[in-house]
Amino acid sequence: MFWGREVAPMAEFIWKAKAPLRCRFFTWLAARDRCWTIDRLQRCLLPHPAVCPFCDQEPKNINHLTLGCVFARQIWAVIMNNWDKPDWIPISDAKLVDWWTKLNPSKQYRQEIWTVMILVTWTLWKHRNDIVFNGASPSRDYVLKQIDVNEQDWRAANLLQITRSLPSRVDTVGSSE
Repeated sequence: MFWGREVAPMAEFIWKAKAPLRCRFFTWLAARDRCWTIDRLQRCLLPHPAVCPFCDQEPKNINHLTLGCVFARQIWAVIMNNWDKPDWIPISDAKLVDWWTKLNPSKQYRQEIWTVMILVTWTLWKHRNDIVFNGASPSRDYVLKQIDVNEQDWRAANLLQITRSLPSRVDTVGSSE
């Protein structure tokens, strides 16, 4: 019955996280490269923008949007520096699956860290959608504020208990450009 089954390296990270189901499902699609980004639209010969909505430079795919884009790396840098983990900041050509599987959080905080990774990835995707479909402008401060709002909501729902907070104050980040 399970012959030919593929073991996905991120399955444990995603499905054992305490994030809401729709966020975990989105992350599962992102890990499997199933999100409708420029590269996928192009493969299906559908109309698509030519550049990333965040950096307006490179053609986008899900790895670029969530990790490799300068905009996304700035968000990750703020979070990882706040956790004293600057070595966890993704590089420009990082792939979601490879990056997540190379991180080695302590077992005590593993589930919490996976949940936060999903939170940040989900927030970046939502901001991308706001830019593409509602004409919003890319704003690092806005994304960090949304991460803070979602973090508080997830804490209230007992999805997060991490003692070291995410970068909750936009004024510690600096300007958005």
